Amino acid sequence: MSYKVLTDQMTNTRFYSNINSLKQKLNIKPINTGRIFTSHIGIVFDDMEALHIIGTYDNKAVFKSGTEFTHLHFRGQNKDYGKCKANLFRDESKKYIFLEICRTIAFEKLLDSHPYIKLLKTLKILDHEIYLNNTAIAQHYELKTPYLDLTSNFDVASFFATCSYNENTKSYIPYNGDSQIGVIYVYDELMDMSIQLQNKNIPQFEYIGWQGLPRPKEQRASIYNLSFHSDFSKNEYVKKYYFKHSPSAAKRIYKKFDCGKILFPDDSASSLANECKKIKVFTQNEIEQAISRYKYWVSNDISETIVHQFINDLNIAIVENSVLNWDNLVDNDESFWLKKFDETFKECKYRLSSSHIDL
Repeated sequence: MSYKVLTDQMTNTRFYSNINSLKQKLNIKPINTGRIFTSHIGIVFDDMEALHIIGTYDNKAVFKSGTEFTHLHFRGQNKDYGKCKANLFRDESKKYIFLEICRTIAFEKLLDSHPYIKLLKTLKILDHEIYLNNTAIAQHYELKTPYLDLTSNFDVASFFATCSYNENTKSYIPYNGDSQIGVIYVYDELMDMSIQLQNKNIPQFEYIGWQGLPRPKEQRASIYNLSFHSDFSKNEYVKKYYFKHSPSAAKRIYKKFDCGKILFPDDSASSLANECKKIKVFTQNEIEQAISRYKYWVSNDISETIVHQFINDLNIAIVENSVLNWDNLVDNDESFWLKKFDETFKECKYRLSSSHIDL
């Protein structure tokens, strides 16, 4: 399809000549300037990115990464794939979905044994347990889940929209593929969550932010939970914008994030995640958990016979103990991790509030 034809077809959609034009159209203001604002109800806030601790209805403390108040979230893709699905469901072969669920669970089990994660589970912030979502952490280390990555930072989304992953070098490079058109999705959290809560639905959107391990924080992460057949682009509170790729813009954004190193800081979890993405060796407990997840995420139509068929077809081996661990990769001294948490907590901001009281 030629660029001209594509442009004509998008006339009634939202098409921009480059990603900078799109940013201007969306009225994305500069952040981290130190500007002070006052809301219509008198709340004073600034535009500085930080870790903002917010409480949940079930008494968990979420370390939201980014600016304090935002209701728009972004997702960048360097090409239009048509449907926007969670990575777990892009290959609809059910046996391969089962295998990916096994791998994700294996990584989650590893996270449970990480000394920092173990410590964080014992700590509280003003009587709130620290919110940890192992599946979301796995998603940000490129395991496959029903979650779709979003970010509150437009520039972060722009990185993923203008760069591509090189399997040979295991790193990102400015996009130079065959597509002339990139995509930015814009999700309105405020509108969607208001309707979901009003209808007493379980919210599909979650802030992830800081989770002990570094990637979600650096990516100002949030997620949207999708079902097997869901297409994020069909959500009425999601808008899809197209832009024409520009080599100069891609290089500028690439350099802004230090060739991706800022968004993907090197840590021990990334090497183990890479191992998890390849394994076909699992414990019986991991297989049983995968069956439960499969029923919840995909379909109840999975019998013992089907599981055995999956295991045989995929050459899965069942072992007594996990083949992966943190040995020689992380410090096991609790004082080291307590100091690390204290350093992180110094970066945090939070507001005290009270629930409505009837007089």
